[in-house]
Amino acid sequence: MRVSKKIAVARKISSARRQMRDSKGKAVEEGPTTLKKEETKSLLCIQYKLVSSPDGKWGGPQPDNTITGLVGQVARHEAHAAICELTITKTRETVVDFTMPYYLESTTLVSPAPKEKNRSFAILSPFTLNVWLCICLVTVLVGPLLYMVTRLLVVYLDEEDSVHYSLQSFSFNMYRNLMVQGNLITSHRWCLRFIFISWYFFSLCISGEI
Repeated sequence: MRVSKKIAVARKISSARRQMRDSKGKAVEEGPTTLKKEETKSLLCIQYKLVSSPDGKWGGPQPDNTITGLVGQVARHEAHAAICELTITKTRETVVDFTMPYYLESTTLVSPAPKEKNRSFAILSPFTLNVWLCICLVTVLVGPLLYMVTRLLVVYLDEEDSVHYSLQSFSFNMYRNLMVQGNLITSHRWCLRFIFISWYFFSLCISGEI
């Protein structure tokens, strides 16, 4: 059976294909996707023409919904097929169908071996310097915040806990919480309890990252 229609085959010259000369000195191409017209016509009984990608790329779907390169030519039916050392990716598979892989690229990448890091300051590695500065600032301020709230309650609402806690007690206890050492301060006021619960959750998140 012969196919009268000439099909268009898109291709791109790559490093895997190289120029060589035959015994008569004629330049010929050799590589995994080299098309030899006479052999192809005799085996498959088809005629074809080679077309190149206008942008010279392998191509694929882009964020602006365009499709570039060889993949775009096939997706837009500008070419019946593409033959090239083309990597199979999920995004490309959404617009074209691939045959079974028949060529594996032997090129490898080499990178420097990772150096062993200094473990002296490993505890500081989970966060950046700015985050650590914020943690220190919040830790310093939460004690005075609790003390100020208790003083405001006494002055404006005339409410005071049975146990009076000093500024140092609040600050030290919040630091204990940050180090996951438990809480030594209790209060029946919900405004203070809300601050305590928020600080416990904050301490839990920090200790989980460290």
